[in-house]
Amino acid sequence: MSASSETVFDTCYNKVKSLINGQSFNVSNWINLVVVVMQCVDKVKTIRGSEKKDLAIKIIVKLVGEIPFENEDDRNNISLIVNSSLPTVIDTVVSASNGQLLLNVKSCFKNIRKLFSCWC
Repeated sequence: MSASSETVFDTCYNKVKSLINGQSFNVSNWINLVVVVMQCVDKVKTIRGSEKKDLAIKIIVKLVGEIPFENEDDRNNISLIVNSSLPTVIDTVVSASNGQLLLNVKSCFKNIRKLFSCWC
């Protein structure tokens, strides 16, 4: 990591730490951490796209090891999710915020109904 990227990391990391100060996380609300980190990283104008994603991942990984969780099982479960799915979660959040994630709720419900009707 170059000196400038270390400075960007430290700045975002410290900003996020101050924003989440005192909050406890669990498997139900950990996505809030991802959103706060992404909002902070999005404000960095010196990097773009995949660099922002990489920065967000590094910050989240470090935070998950340090911030309070309601219990150690939650920390372990979130660590597992972060290590296996975080890039996909970030891509989904970015798509949703850009209006690119379109959900056809009626179609989803229709398909779910068809699926469950086969079991009855």
